Amino acid sequence: MISMVSEITVPYKRTPQRKVSKLPKTGEEYLHWNPRDGFKYEWVNGKLLKSDTMITNEQQFIADNLLDIFNKTAAYTEGGRLSVEVKSKTIEEHYRVPDMAYFTLQQRKKMMETPVVPQLAIEILSKTDTVYDSFYKVQEYFDAGVTMVLWIIPPIQMIYQFRSISDVTMCHEETICDASVIADGFSFKAREIFEKI
Repeated sequence: MISMVSEITVPYKRTPQRKVSKLPKTGEEYLHWNPRDGFKYEWVNGKLLKSDTMITNEQQFIADNLLDIFNKTAAYTEGGRLSVEVKSKTIEEHYRVPDMAYFTLQQRKKMMETPVVPQLAIEILSKTDTVYDSFYKVQEYFDAGVTMVLWIIPPIQMIYQFRSISDVTMCHEETICDASVIADGFSFKAREIFEKI
């Protein structure tokens, strides 16, 4: 006797793409908007700017190294934090999302109610960042009251430390990158943030 086994076919099920909720039309709507679609969005001149998210596999170790160094500082002990991709107020109706930013304890308390201007903004530059847009953003940070900006350029393992748009130090290898005037104890040799496990 032949037994018949029926085969159950399960139709191919597509994994749905994460949908971005309704796009914001104002800065206020932007502040309460969290698309979680893998991209980073900033609000500039009444427009939504979309870019790749900062944390890529190639950049994760840089962020980890910065956090490891920062978490051993007096600034950390005093309640300051180095945060990743936090919506930050800059000028007028502009909200930027630095790759990393330093906020004091007092700023962190205020952030519960409204975005604030960070003391230190860190940008890890990628191939998609243009020189024009990057300099424009540095100027915008300083116009908003940011005290220092760090540009990190992974392919050449270089850090540009801006104290103003015209006061810049280049840090490479053993050169000390010192942000302790802002975040007590936050100082490191450039090569330390590029070290992989």
